Amino acid sequence: MRSVLSIFVFFCIVTSEVQNFSLSDINFALGPINAEKLKFPNKLQKPLEVSQAERLKIKFSVESETLKEKLNPQQVFLSLEAEKKNSHGKLTLVFQREEKKKGDYSLIIDLKSKNFVEALEGEAGNYLATIFISEPNYSPLSYSLGTFIFKFGEVPNINRPASESEEFRYKEEIRHIFKPPVKVPFRLISLIFAVLCVLPWVILFALWSSLAVNFNNLYATKEMVLYGTGFMISMGGWVALYIAYFWSVTLFPALACASVLSVFSLFFGNRVLVSKVQFSKLKTQKVD
Repeated sequence: MRSVLSIFVFFCIVTSEVQNFSLSDINFALGPINAEKLKFPNKLQKPLEVSQAERLKIKFSVESETLKEKLNPQQVFLSLEAEKKNSHGKLTLVFQREEKKKGDYSLIIDLKSKNFVEALEGEAGNYLATIFISEPNYSPLSYSLGTFIFKFGEVPNINRPASESEEFRYKEEIRHIFKPPVKVPFRLISLIFAVLCVLPWVILFALWSSLAVNFNNLYATKEMVLYGTGFMISMGGWVALYIAYFWSVTLFPALACASVLSVFSLFFGNRVLVSKVQFSKLKTQKVD
């Protein structure tokens, strides 16, 4: 018993241990050519130069250091920070996960993009690149790739604050326009409409009971059984159509269904009346 308990405690300790990340297949590509390959946890031996006419693609795989299996962490991003002192050039970019391959991430830095240049405030020069990865039950990873040298060439006009105090001034409040609530009729009007829809049925059954209506003669012969059953089914279809229209069906689909039901109702109703007339004639002839 003690041995089983000790094994269970050891298993809990091993499984609850915080694991570490590991990177593999780290590639830096400038256009279609692989400019540099890096092995984790080494850094670039020399700065990687990227000119304005080039696009830098960073690609790597994330895996568990102990389990040696690929992972899809929740947060994988790249931080670019200018090495120059008193510089505002700082940017955070999120890596995109490959859809078909688990654990593969990539990022494209396009120096021709105006947004990218403006995000770094048009400051060319050396930037320290660092990868940050985080995931529950894993120790966060901060991996320095090395130095990137960005050459922007002609820098667009960027509106910089006149002073530090102006940069942190109060911004205008953003007022969100939410969807207004849907207008619905009053509850009393809805109840009156529901009562008016039910009222014809109440009147119908009341008249039937006062006139002592019965369906005995509707199934007097085999023909009347066939046509009478079809007529009653068509009437049930009308009731179902009324309920569906009241509940969810719109006008035009309801009209299409009504046109089909009307054909069946007219046909079976006509045949029921004809069969009833013939049955009445035969009944009178037998009496005579």
